[in-house]
Amino acid sequence: MDIVTVYKKPRRQFGRYCGHFIDTEPETIIDIKPSEEYKAKYITREPRAVGVQAAAEFSDHFTNTETHESKEQGMNHLEGGWPKDVDTAKLSSKERYIKKIENNIEDLNSFIALRDSAEYYIQQNNAINIFGSYFKEKTLDFGSERSMVKTLSVFKDPCQDKRTVSKISWLPSDGSKLAVAYANLDFQSTNKKIPTNAYVWDVNNANEPDVTLTPSSHLVSIRYNPKDNNTLAGGCYNGVVCIFDTRKGGEEVLISDLKTSHRDPIYDLQWIQSKSATFFITTSTDGQVLTWDTRNLSNPVDSETMELRIPDDKNAECKLQGLLGGESIDYDVSYSPTKFMIGTEQGAVISCTRRKNKGTAVDKVYYGQHHHHGPIYSIQRNPFLQKYFMTVGDWTIKIWNEDISNDPIISTRYDDSYITSCQWSPSRPGVFYTTKMDGTLDVWDYLYKQNKPLLSLRLSDQGLHCLSIYGKYIAVGGRDGSTRLLEVSEGLRGEDKQQVLEEKEYINNMLERETKRERALVDNRKESEQAQKRLEMKKKQKDSSKSSFGITINEDELQEDETLFLDAIKVK
Repeated sequence: MDIVTVYKKPRRQFGRYCGHFIDTEPETIIDIKPSEEYKAKYITREPRAVGVQAAAEFSDHFTNTETHESKEQGMNHLEGGWPKDVDTAKLSSKERYIKKIENNIEDLNSFIALRDSAEYYIQQNNAINIFGSYFKEKTLDFGSERSMVKTLSVFKDPCQDKRTVSKISWLPSDGSKLAVAYANLDFQSTNKKIPTNAYVWDVNNANEPDVTLTPSSHLVSIRYNPKDNNTLAGGCYNGVVCIFDTRKGGEEVLISDLKTSHRDPIYDLQWIQSKSATFFITTSTDGQVLTWDTRNLSNPVDSETMELRIPDDKNAECKLQGLLGGESIDYDVSYSPTKFMIGTEQGAVISCTRRKNKGTAVDKVYYGQHHHHGPIYSIQRNPFLQKYFMTVGDWTIKIWNEDISNDPIISTRYDDSYITSCQWSPSRPGVFYTTKMDGTLDVWDYLYKQNKPLLSLRLSDQGLHCLSIYGKYIAVGGRDGSTRLLEVSEGLRGEDKQQVLEEKEYINNMLERETKRERALVDNRKESEQAQKRLEMKKKQKDSSKSSFGITINEDELQEDETLFLDAIKVK
């Protein structure tokens, strides 16, 4: 509110001297009582601490000068760049192509034109020691300190129903994609209406698949064509094979006839090295090994059709009869373009050879006293020492020498959980990986220890089913439908070539030593069996020497009586 006081004075007195001021009593103009409303809102301010900074002030000054940046560059020339019609796995094919180029006149003229400039640089190189080593290279220590595996991403099955990751295949060119097959492998569970989709994942995008494959039946096996990155071959649960072209979407571009296909699920397939890259083989528990040509899937190649049946000359050794169900295939073209191995449902390994125009025949059966007691889910040759191969089945891992078919040279102790798959490391001779039903991934390093895994990683609670390796990356498929992408450490990669060569020699010596030991055991077993047979023969001869009257004829006594009789005749 406004307070106003009125003071009246005539105008004529404005500006005059005021000298008559006197003291008077105070006069109350207005009296404002305290407001109870404001009093209720009044808050007494508490004391507070206030700080004062009295430190000296500093400022940051810097200068930027020009620097000379340097970097190291190098060039590593490797053999490669061959045309598609040249089979790089065959030395004769490469030699024919080299001779063809050497006989080309145009190439010879270009070499002559470049000779003078090349000679100048060669003389420069000869002026200094280009092979001098001035710094000691850093070597990797293959030990437990550097060995570890980390998870990069998880690719989950978009399907709501529970499906098992049955097979995984990497893109051969750069490993940027994963083809993952899903199937319900539980016994008598095929009546459920579960989607049959399979997916191609981009390793950099785990949120959604790159391509969705829609086969007519669940895919149990899948494999990229090694020469055509857009083509995939799949083996279905109902026994048919199908071909996909990712450029045309996820639909089947080719499919085999149900009448001429397998009668059981196709558990594994492998592409065959050829100029056209159109042939692949499949195996199933129906006991057949079929060869297919993608140019005509109506019927398998007749000359290559084979039944997994033990020959009569080998049946006495392994005591297996009838058809054997195929579970896994190993076809290492770098080792032999015609030989491959089949892991069977009965725990035996069958070595086969493809003969041109003569079909496929069984060469050897690996089934001894210490064979697998269940299906062989995985089989693979060592990529560095190819006469040795590894199998997994039941609760053990076994390493075999192809020259010894009686028993494996190395067998691990029985594990608590079932082993489902295995694969050798592509970069280190003594390292391999296995998956188990308890959801554990085991990393074995025979350079470090042989009695137990170097690392054991628990990745899932519902079990692991398969794995696939590309360089330093591992893709592991589980029974929960998840595919886990893992990366191994430097100690497990084997990037130092000198270290790898030394490890190869060490592992080779170890396996050779185990081979000699196994051969000695086989020889001792054969000698004991022969000794047992000789004892049985002597027993039979002794039993046959008894007369029909029950009188035992002793040969020594008979000979002594004969000598006495002859002496008596001479005396007379």
